[in-house]
Amino acid sequence: ARRRGLAVVQLVGLSLSLCALLLLAVVGPGLLGQWRERLPPDTPNHFLLNVQRDQAEAVEQALRGMGVADPDLQPFGTGRLVAINGKPPQRTAVDEGDDGNDADRPVNFSWRHTFPPANTLLEGAFWSETTDAAEASIEQGWAGRYGIGLGDSLTLQLGEQERTFTVTSIRKADWDSFRVNFFVLLNAGAVGDAPYNLISSFHLPSGRTAALAPVVREFPNVSVLEIDALLERVREVIERVAQAVQLVMGFSLAAGVLVLLAALQATAGERRYDSAVLRTLGARHGQLRGAVLVEFGALGLAAALLAVSAAAVIGVLVSRQLFELALSPPWPALLAGGAIGIALSLVAGWSGTRAILRTLPMLALRQY
Repeated sequence: ARRRGLAVVQLVGLSLSLCALLLLAVVGPGLLGQWRERLPPDTPNHFLLNVQRDQAEAVEQALRGMGVADPDLQPFGTGRLVAINGKPPQRTAVDEGDDGNDADRPVNFSWRHTFPPANTLLEGAFWSETTDAAEASIEQGWAGRYGIGLGDSLTLQLGEQERTFTVTSIRKADWDSFRVNFFVLLNAGAVGDAPYNLISSFHLPSGRTAALAPVVREFPNVSVLEIDALLERVREVIERVAQAVQLVMGFSLAAGVLVLLAALQATAGERRYDSAVLRTLGARHGQLRGAVLVEFGALGLAAALLAVSAAAVIGVLVSRQLFELALSPPWPALLAGGAIGIALSLVAGWSGTRAILRTLPMLALRQY
């Protein structure tokens, strides 16, 4: 209470640096680990691209021979979005330097009779397998980008032909599933003779990637994308960046401790005088040392409580709002980090006041 301003500076410096370090060292790896655990064991880890129509049967047989239970080859077409409700397409959110006109931009789409896996129907109804009506199903994010709703019409150029489809459903795609997903799905019965190739995603056990080599040799046009290798590389990059940032945050925590020491030096004369008076009145050296430890222990405890609470709250908000994960705060690791903060505060306080407490009362009082 006597040094309120300095106490606030010490508290803020230590708690902010400790909170940043906890976010990077505890919450960040927890988010990455939970994302990995959410993926089922049979999550697709390979993509086949650019499969031609006359190669579909042979490729499917090859995949079944490798142990892929249901090789799902889906049509992959590229066209242009010509109009929305008869007007040129305009995005509702336009980036800086972009006119928002998508009339000349390619649109990737697919078509099917049944509702796609790894998708959730949000609005409308998906078409029947037996109908050939010109219907379209739009992914939620893509619909919001153009302000498209149920009943709107989309005019697409499919090769040399233009066709108009009515939006009858809006769905949400689970992009984390690593399945083949499209923003625009069309009713297969209304597509006609649109040009396309085939794409597939499937799971191969670790170490079986070499089995794809014969397929690539037999069909040189087919491209294989190995997700496991990409994810491993991304994980390595993330870990290296996290280690570098944690090192920087470690210096930040050291800076917070230096704030404590600087504040001690600023009040060294006052503390020296207080210590001399108390010792003159009969206080023992152990009592003064205990008072210092209680003071900086309380300061470290307050900083640790603030840092741990802030790291837990920020971690939960970030996981739910940005990554759509239900992260439970890793309390044991957070509390261990808070205990380290308290220990640092005690060590800094004790080392900064040790020389002050050893000053003889007579010498301290003579300076005043």
